Amino acid sequence: MSAFEVLRENSLRPELQSLGGPTVQLRPGVPVQQLEVLARSNPTLGVPEVHELVKSCSGFEIRSLAEFDFLGGLEFELAEAFPRGIAIGSNKFGNFWLLDATALGSESLPIYFVSHDPPIFVLEGINLQSFLESLFQRLTVSKPGGPRLVPLRT
Repeated sequence: MSAFEVLRENSLRPELQSLGGPTVQLRPGVPVQQLEVLARSNPTLGVPEVHELVKSCSGFEIRSLAEFDFLGGLEFELAEAFPRGIAIGSNKFGNFWLLDATALGSESLPIYFVSHDPPIFVLEGINLQSFLESLFQRLTVSKPGGPRLVPLRT
């Protein structure tokens, strides 16, 4: 299953549609011609997995919980730990999911969750597909609290 298929399938889960509209909103993909132009300034778009995903979906939002932008539009920098880290997600509380572009040229790149308080880094996926699978396995919806992520179990 591709990263986009994981996103599409999980965004349609009935329990995520039950709180007055979709909990997961997918953003439209980028046309191939525009993607080629963007790839000149965004090296992660040269990674096959990212390139394929962005053609169908440039990002998504989990209502009141997190936003994801696969085009690198989120501001974050922690050069000491991730000199080539690119923020692809934010939980809106100062914590981020980073794509580690250290291994550019690979078929896929690992994704880390970076928390500011307490300061921790957690490997959340060895590629976009495994990251998205883990994210949606942990996403639950409860009334009246709305969507939330269940913590990772070690």
